[in-house]
Amino acid sequence: MEDKTITITKSVMYGSISLLILIISYLVYNSPSLNHELASKAALKEKVLAKAELDKINERNTKLKEWKWFGWSDVAVDNEKYPIVILRTGFKVIKISDDNSLVGWRMDIANTSEKSRYLPSVNYSITDSDGFEISSSSETGNILAQSFGVVQGTFKVSNSDLERLSSDTWTISIGDWGSNEQYSKGKRYERLKALVEDENKRPIWLKTYVDENPFNVYFSDKWKIIQSIVSPEPPKDTSTEEVNKKSNATP
Repeated sequence: MEDKTITITKSVMYGSISLLILIISYLVYNSPSLNHELASKAALKEKVLAKAELDKINERNTKLKEWKWFGWSDVAVDNEKYPIVILRTGFKVIKISDDNSLVGWRMDIANTSEKSRYLPSVNYSITDSDGFEISSSSETGNILAQSFGVVQGTFKVSNSDLERLSSDTWTISIGDWGSNEQYSKGKRYERLKALVEDENKRPIWLKTYVDENPFNVYFSDKWKIIQSIVSPEPPKDTSTEEVNKKSNATP
């Protein structure tokens, strides 16, 4: 009988403790001050996460709105009388809207012809890292003889494809140039060099681009020529070299 009484007493005690815990939990859960604190912490956490995501989007958009340049390629021709040299191509996002974004592209061209102007027709495409085309457009320019010029255009890209923008491909046509250039002299890049040497004709961006992309000279003869003119290496200090030679000489 005594054992039964003890068991009942323990059960009542445990039940009371459980009931007390439930009552305390209920009161805590319905406490305005505590709920407000929890809600504030949740709201702050959500705000921090939202800001981090917004910062990430803004950083991506800022990067997309910067020009992405490609300067190594040129028109693949064997005939040195061909007048056109493609200096660089590039693209950037101009405007990001709700569903689609406006992308601008540009091709900087040098016309080395002595007498003929050309109306280059360019088909420009942006591709992803695997070479698949995302979007393209075609535009025509007007470049005078012995001048630098630009062909540029725009097209829309779905916002879902913005992360895929990686590289570009293009084709260019200038029509029947053979008869115009039959008496052209020298090689194409030699004529380019003479054109770049004219400070009144060369664009201002040439030096900036060369200085910001010093490794282009290792992959492109045209940039090697351009760099030697617009941003040549400083002359060596021969006096310092002589001093060093003397100091390192064996007595």
